[in-house]
Amino acid sequence: MKRSMVDESTVEIRMVSMGRGVQKFVREKGITVGDFLDQVGADPTMDFRINGGLAERTQQLAHGDQVLLVPKIKGG
Repeated sequence: MKRSMVDESTVEIRMVSMGRGVQKFVREKGITVGDFLDQVGADPTMDFRINGGLAERTQQLAHGDQVLLVPKIKGG
């Protein structure tokens, strides 16, 4: 069984995106949504949700948060 490398100074974040499925990341506590998205190379044209809700790029992520990447939907 693979053990997570999470300790008091880190958080585990799950990222869900089309084509990549669910990926787990361990990052330093205090990381913002924007920094996380930049680090993982997320497409800047994608929208994101944190735990199913809207969030700002400046929001800090917490242990167990889920980042969902979704394509922007254009209406007509």
